[in-house]
Amino acid sequence: MAYGSGLLFLVALRYTSLGNAVVLSSVAPIFVVPIARFVSGERVTWRVGVGVATTVAGVWAALLPAL
Repeated sequence: MAYGSGLLFLVALRYTSLGNAVVLSSVAPIFVVPIARFVSGERVTWRVGVGVATTVAGVWAALLPAL
């Protein structure tokens, strides 16, 4: 899995800037929340929801000039 993510990161660099690729790679932990919910049945609290929403808003704000 680590090899695949590194390879995809290098592919992403062909289509966007390094800054955008780094910001987008930082959102990878957000995908853990729904996976943990559906795979292991972990509860998603309001704090986790606020954290995910804040992260998404920050990434959106960082990428907004590029869009």
